[in-house]
Amino acid sequence: MKKVISTFAVILAATILLVSMSSGCSKKEQTATITGVKTTLKATVTATKTTTKTATQNGTATDSTMGDIPGVLIPVDPGDNGDTEENGDDENIGNIPDSYIYDFQGATIYIKRRITGADQGGKMDTDYEWANYQPGVDSMADLNYSHWRDIEKKFNCKLAVEFRDSATVYANNTTAEILAGICKYSLTWQGGTFIFPQWHVNKLAVPLDNWIDFDLLPKLNDPIIKDLANYGGKYYTIPDSEPWIYRGICYNIDIRDRMGLPDPHDLYRLGQWTWEKFQELAILATIDFNGDGKTDQYGCNVGTTSSVISKVMEDFIYSNGGNMINYIDGKFVNNINTPSVRRALAFISDLNNIHKVSGGKFVEGQVYMNVGDNFASSVTYYPGKNIRSRFIHVPVGPDNIDGKSNLRKAITGYFIPATEKNPEAIAYLLVNLQWTVIDPDKPSLSYEQRKSDLLKSWISARVDNDLNDLLDYYLIDIRRTLVGNSLDYLSNGFNGMETYMGTVFTNIVLQQKPITTILDESMPTFDSMLAPYN
Repeated sequence: MKKVISTFAVILAATILLVSMSSGCSKKEQTATITGVKTTLKATVTATKTTTKTATQNGTATDSTMGDIPGVLIPVDPGDNGDTEENGDDENIGNIPDSYIYDFQGATIYIKRRITGADQGGKMDTDYEWANYQPGVDSMADLNYSHWRDIEKKFNCKLAVEFRDSATVYANNTTAEILAGICKYSLTWQGGTFIFPQWHVNKLAVPLDNWIDFDLLPKLNDPIIKDLANYGGKYYTIPDSEPWIYRGICYNIDIRDRMGLPDPHDLYRLGQWTWEKFQELAILATIDFNGDGKTDQYGCNVGTTSSVISKVMEDFIYSNGGNMINYIDGKFVNNINTPSVRRALAFISDLNNIHKVSGGKFVEGQVYMNVGDNFASSVTYYPGKNIRSRFIHVPVGPDNIDGKSNLRKAITGYFIPATEKNPEAIAYLLVNLQWTVIDPDKPSLSYEQRKSDLLKSWISARVDNDLNDLLDYYLIDIRRTLVGNSLDYLSNGFNGMETYMGTVFTNIVLQQKPITTILDESMPTFDSMLAPYN
């Protein structure tokens, strides 16, 4: 099972690397040929037009035949029976283009990803995007590995993935390489440690819009996919993974059973998993067992550090249908003063300061519901600590009208750096390489196969058998049913934004001042942080 751990840490843009760095890191210039065929069908007759373009080193192309025909294959929808207009003008005939072809003439295409494990010894070179890929463990990974090899044949190239830099320095180092003009990579992954506003403002990444039509390609014509690929009105990447709700609440099964509390999943299935029920459970599970005036068991824990409190606040804002930052009419807009956001902040503050149900350590069995936790903890970490737990998404807030959770606008994927000399060809490569969740060309695993793969990874993580009934919840609910279309831009690398908001949220939870005062005082700073990106 592919495990994705998103840190969402905000990294400041680095200073330019020293010019003395070896110029040998520059990419070898490529000259290649784009070959495309445009095909239309008239009754039983097939007419073909072929154009050959020679790509120059700055990414532009000159036609050797017909100047207005793109180097792509445009198939016809067989459902139209080949009917066309009889005027002989077939320039606009054809269905959605689904194939962009480029001959790299055997060149090696270098791709950069960050180091994800200390066991990699600082770097690793491989031919696939998973550093520790092993055949036979994950069925979809096996299919995707074969797909990468097929793309190499189709584009006459070699894909070389280099894992460089840890999470803390990856984004800065990649930015510095691009600024210095010495980045050798045609594609670089950005995710987790993310600084895309700086990339967008400084034009460090190449938009795909000049060559890839998101409205026409079936694999890209989806609202969530478009949102996750879009920044500042431009498309920059091809999202290959579906958004899912990986963070929420882990709750202690033994405390549930001992106290006879309703199971949150039962409440969810009944449509009753709300803030009100969450608060009710938290109050019921908060107990002073020996009557000494000190709480021995807490109903929940919303955190005591800014990093945890920030996650909890964000998740409850999203579950209430709110966003802290929106992108409207070409500008980033501060939403912190909206009722849905303020209600979420007040709710978490009240749990800590009025109801006094937050505290203790979940890993020591002192807490019923650990907020700001993640699904992976319930199946990999807590079993090793002898804590039986389950994961549940954050309950629905009173302002949430559709029962779905908004998502962080984490624009992650492969990007074409501005140093790339042939961005058109790499754009064609990327759109072929990356499957999307609605991709008609993506192989479909049977539901039973997906279950089998998942159980294999769960069993290896010492998961109790009573978690097996959460398979549908994991495979369907938190990946589609509960995922909203509204996205929050907070996590996308605004300089110091998440750190600052973490401080604001901590002051609210620890009740340093009234919420209204804290938020009003934070508004000028919040707006000033957005200003450079508008």
